[in-house]
Amino acid sequence: MRLPVVPASLAAAACLAFAACNTIESSPPSSPAAAKPVRSKAYTAADTLPVMPFRPPALVPGAIPARVRYHVADDATVTAAAARLQAALASGDPAIYGPMVMVHPGAWIYVRNDVDLELADAAQLDILDPNRMAQQIQSGGGLVGRIFRTPHAISLLAPEIAKLLREDGGFRLRALQSAEMAQWWPYIPFDIEEPTFVAESAGGHHRFVFQFSHDKILILDDLTGLPNAH
Repeated sequence: MRLPVVPASLAAAACLAFAACNTIESSPPSSPAAAKPVRSKAYTAADTLPVMPFRPPALVPGAIPARVRYHVADDATVTAAAARLQAALASGDPAIYGPMVMVHPGAWIYVRNDVDLELADAAQLDILDPNRMAQQIQSGGGLVGRIFRTPHAISLLAPEIAKLLREDGGFRLRALQSAEMAQWWPYIPFDIEEPTFVAESAGGHHRFVFQFSHDKILILDDLTGLPNAH
């Protein structure tokens, strides 16, 4: 199945629908108010982030740049997710990935040469390059990723990411910096929500971004693979 080429902003409904599927209650809500999902505040450049005293300094994000919307999780949730991700990336454990993982174009360019998949395993994901959007709307094309959606696909993805980090000297896990939020924002159709981490390789060839949903990795990208990375 091939997904249509659309601007990242128009793909937001797909991400919201996925999140909704994971929040269905087993019994009907007792009131209309109970049916509304509760989301954390979306911080913007006009806001000051809350104090985060119970997480390591490396897991404190930078100031929110213009146009970016950022949701903060509590320190315990972020710290626990970071510990799980650290261990999973070191071992290549696929259990930390969700049943569907959106491998965005920045990461796919590094994965595609070593992971051989059919579209049944990983549907094509096309996102417009914001630097060439008008041209791509008229003539097609765009940045290509994949939606990994089978256990087989995830079982190949997890050790591949671990291998890329290991071969570039290992990695350190940290929060997004302000410039990285600004860089990533034009390519994504959703707010940045914690837990979200950057795994930066020691050799500098990778800055993988992992965004969690319901304790599992939903979004994977690599800032070094985006067109404006250099």
